Amino acid sequence: QTLHSWKIFSKEMSTTVRKMAESGNADAQVKLAKMYLKCQNVDQNRSKALSWYRKAAEQGHVEAQFDLGTILFDGSAQDRTTAIKWMRSAAEQGHVEAQFCLGKKFLSGEGVAEDDESALCWLTMAAEHGHSEAQELFASIHDRRTLPVMQGLSLKDAQRDLGDLLRRGGAGAEARAEAVRWLRR
Repeated sequence: QTLHSWKIFSKEMSTTVRKMAESGNADAQVKLAKMYLKCQNVDQNRSKALSWYRKAAEQGHVEAQFDLGTILFDGSAQDRTTAIKWMRSAAEQGHVEAQFCLGKKFLSGEGVAEDDESALCWLTMAAEHGHSEAQELFASIHDRRTLPVMQGLSLKDAQRDLGDLLRRGGAGAEARAEAVRWLRR
């Protein structure tokens, strides 16, 4: 039985998870963080949950990075800056929900400077991974942006513009590769 399959925690399982977390197991650290948030055989403790999420996130645990970013985003402006850092790290590693969340935040300017190009870049990645809300949001943004194409831009110019947009989005290697693909068409 893996840590991910444990839905209900007994005291014995809680002890095992804690020992594994204390020994540096990132999956166990995430489980323990969730236990502290959901009050599963431990007293609810947001501070301890954040501490365990941070330990796992610092080891590169993608789920921990996203969860930590999500929790911190509801805090102070400084917490939001840290939250965006963790969300971006998860998104750059392919966490689809993180890509979607970043896209929405750049679109609305919530916690970051409003940036339609970055929003479109992140939403594109999430949409390409099958995220249905990202696909819908991307389509609505794309519809607003296609008017210039209909007003005289050629398809080749539109593809070049999309490639430039993705390249400037600063979303990591995957976005740059996608930009190159569009620029070469």
